[in-house]
Amino acid sequence: MSSGEILKMTSTDPGSVNDVTFWSKINKNYLLSHAEDGGVYTFYIQKN
Repeated sequence: MSSGEILKMTSTDPGSVNDVTFWSKINKNYLLSHAEDGGVYTFYIQKN
């Protein structure tokens, strides 16, 4: 991915909220948003 591109990621693991938040911070990417709907977690991450 190039800088500025946005990744949409989905997961069914409730622990992914903490994991993706931490991963984004240590890799200096931006967690733009996350949501849960029916046990599916959706994340939008922008590459730094």
